[in-house]
Amino acid sequence: MVSNLYIAAVDSDSGKSLVLLGIMELLSKRIGRLGVFRPIIHRRDQPDPDIELIRSRYQL
Repeated sequence: MVSNLYIAAVDSDSGKSLVLLGIMELLSKRIGRLGVFRPIIHRRDQPDPDIELIRSRYQL
């Protein structure tokens, strides 16, 4: 099985987070360890809502 998966798009608001949530949901049932990396965030002073959703859903 692949050990890393990167989801990327050319434009913002293209549905990457929705795709990520779907893939993580499928993988969480098969794999014990999941992680997420988001190299670019819009604002440092506010939590990223997508990252917070993923962290809370998968206890990361």
